[in-house]
Amino acid sequence: MKIPFIIEPDDLEQYIGNPDVLIIDLCKRTHYVSGHIAGAVCLDYSELVLGVKPAPGLLPDINKLNKALSAIGMTSEKHVIAYDNEGGGNASRLLWVLSELGHTSMSLLNGGIIAWSNEHHSIEAANVVVEATEYVAEYTGQAAVSIDYLLENMNKESICLVDSRSHAEFIGEKKYANRGGHIPRAVNLDWVETMDKDNNFRFLGRQLVQQKYTDLGVGKDQEVIVYCQTHHRSSHTYVLLKSLGYTNVKGYAGAWSEWGNRNDTPVEV
Repeated sequence: MKIPFIIEPDDLEQYIGNPDVLIIDLCKRTHYVSGHIAGAVCLDYSELVLGVKPAPGLLPDINKLNKALSAIGMTSEKHVIAYDNEGGGNASRLLWVLSELGHTSMSLLNGGIIAWSNEHHSIEAANVVVEATEYVAEYTGQAAVSIDYLLENMNKESICLVDSRSHAEFIGEKKYANRGGHIPRAVNLDWVETMDKDNNFRFLGRQLVQQKYTDLGVGKDQEVIVYCQTHHRSSHTYVLLKSLGYTNVKGYAGAWSEWGNRNDTPVEV
């Protein structure tokens, strides 16, 4: 079964009801209850993060995560298709977490439930009965880097840091940590600039968004490390870069909430 990494609503229709596919809704539960894609299971975003200050975006306890994924019927054989209603950040965070667990069979619904609903695909409010599993996985280090790794390797030319926050955050005008600014040598592309709001919040056209990264010097021969404030927005960047053919992409989940709240990390403004 060959399902594209970025799947369109029209193409998703054929996989509804397929036992080898697990459709996961990352909207808030109140939105899920009001209407969701047929057969989709609901997963709360809080299950994908540690949720502890000062760096709430760090990965959660692996036992907690395995329990949450088991409750929605996850298995290593399932092809996961994720969606949300806020531009793809929540769903992309799930795909990044699954990548860190070594899971490779997954897709993002382009435009999420916004595109699905606006383009007249059906939704249902029926309760989905989930058969729980015994899913057990471990973090692999394939998709994540730690603050220690960054401090040791950040000045290497083979590494490119991409900051997905707003320009105001990047230059320190807006500050959501003790210190403002950005990690030295990072380049900045606000995640909202990669969305097409006139096309139901899909990714921008492939050539257009690729040019944005090319202009910033983000090379496909580099190790690209993405971050934002809590690795929510930058999870969206992670998925986008993977879809563009960047093979060596990782996320810094501690993000600026960790980096900017320490006193021993270098900062540029």
